[in-house]
Amino acid sequence: MARETYWNGDPISLQATGCDGCSPLTVNGMFLHERGCKEAWRDHRKRCYDCDSHFYSKTSVAHASCPSCEENYNRLYAKYH
Repeated sequence: MARETYWNGDPISLQATGCDGCSPLTVNGMFLHERGCKEAWRDHRKRCYDCDSHFYSKTSVAHASCPSCEENYNRLYAKYH
């Protein structure tokens, strides 16, 4: 179960456990973080709001998969922030 990186490519410092924020399990071949794990977002795919592609984000609050999509998101939703 030892992993060196999260699915988004960030390194894992506690490689023996497979996560820096919890002690995850593997159930039926599926890697599962504990509920409330602050690092779980690194292993979850998101869907880009603009081009509808799937991606692994480098930040927990990313909404878009590439700089142009992020620019469109910021331009359209700036009034709500």
